[in-house]
Amino acid sequence: MKQIRPQFGLGSKLSLIGVAVVVVWTWASQPPQPDLAQLRSRVTHGAPPPLKKPEPKDLLSDASLSPHQRRQIEEISSAWEEEKKTLLASLNQAAGAAPERPDLESLKKNLGGYSELSKLYDFKRDSAWKKAVLATKSKSNWEAAS
Repeated sequence: MKQIRPQFGLGSKLSLIGVAVVVVWTWASQPPQPDLAQLRSRVTHGAPPPLKKPEPKDLLSDASLSPHQRRQIEEISSAWEEEKKTLLASLNQAAGAAPERPDLESLKKNLGGYSELSKLYDFKRDSAWKKAVLATKSKSNWEAAS
């Protein structure tokens, strides 16, 4: 039996050389990768701080508040804290009501109440915040007018 040797023509050889040149060029033109120690040394901070939504008590640290403003904000803040305790207790109860190994439908059903309570909590917190901010603005504007 006669062996058949592949015969490559000039075009095949030039194409193979061209592909080799492109591969080598791409590999050579990549910037060097810094080692892991260098990358870690560039990091100047840890994880970002957790998301914190404002509450009325956050405004009490403002030194420029008048006594009247401070009193109004304290009243709004204490009312919110009482409401917050009730809502958090309800949220904890709703979260504990989920079965241990639920299927998707029962999970949706059981956590639907939690979702609604969560939305109510956020709405009430935002409402208390806006009242407190309004208290700072309305009194300061009133003082400026007099």
